[in-house]
Amino acid sequence: MLVHIVLWNFKSDLSEIEQQEGAKKIKDGLEHLTKSIPEILKIEVGFNALNAPMENHQISLYTEFDSMDSLLIYQNTQTIYLLEKSLNIIPKNEFVSIIT
Repeated sequence: MLVHIVLWNFKSDLSEIEQQEGAKKIKDGLEHLTKSIPEILKIEVGFNALNAPMENHQISLYTEFDSMDSLLIYQNTQTIYLLEKSLNIIPKNEFVSIIT
């Protein structure tokens, strides 16, 4: 099994209200991925406190896949890239771990 984690921040020019509205859209958009990408075995979306420093990651995505092929299918859809552009978030870090 593979675990894929992506961390983002909101763009710094967004107000707290815009961040709160964006958080709901991001959560809904990311959790909806399981309907269009069946290779995702599990998905969790988390948020840091909205007033946390920008150095902290404000949004996290945790996904599980059964193989590298499944992960690549998900990555090749470019869905995450499109969400980043439409939801005013900045990618920070991405990790892939193999769980045996």
